[in-house]
Amino acid sequence: MPGRKFEIKEAVSFAWKSVWGNVWFWISLVLISAIVSWLNDSISRTLYSEPAKASLDVIYFFISAFISLGITKISLNLIDKKRSEYSDFLTSAKTYFNYIFATIIYTLIVMVGVILLIAPGIIWALQYSMYPYLIIEKGYGPIEALRKSLEITRGERVHLLVLCLCFLGIIILGALALFVGLLIAVPITWIAMAFVYKKLMSKSHVKAKDSK
Repeated sequence: MPGRKFEIKEAVSFAWKSVWGNVWFWISLVLISAIVSWLNDSISRTLYSEPAKASLDVIYFFISAFISLGITKISLNLIDKKRSEYSDFLTSAKTYFNYIFATIIYTLIVMVGVILLIAPGIIWALQYSMYPYLIIEKGYGPIEALRKSLEITRGERVHLLVLCLCFLGIIILGALALFVGLLIAVPITWIAMAFVYKKLMSKSHVKAKDSK
């Protein structure tokens, strides 16, 4: 539709083709993420001490953040038509602490919003959701990335909500396919979100130039 910064169908279609273009690589990323989560849950069940469980949760947070950061970097490389490799996990590490701090701030913002009758939490979660891409691609600090995310998503929160509902549908369909479908469904959401970020950034740049 006119005025929209991105089209959901275009984002999902691009992601679908991209996953199948290098399917085993993307499946391996899903498995890495799933194995780390499974190990955390398995170890947690063996612990009876609450401090020990809390410590494990902290460790898992830092490990999963590292994985998430690498996957985000790989997704952006794909959009930029660059070669995606496992080494991207290491090249993205330089932004690790900015990402950690931004994630903590983002989580607190969303939690406050949820406390304020849930709706603000959903809105803020959508508006600030582009911060990881800005940290990785632009090298922004935590606050700067969150502010820029708010700027580029302005006027798009309903569209972003529809996008997230679409992602939910894709994940449900993947789960219904004996869960094997999740190996394809999950990376589709990763790539589609990176695609949307690129569209938001390109349109925001056009508007900035037009306003001069």
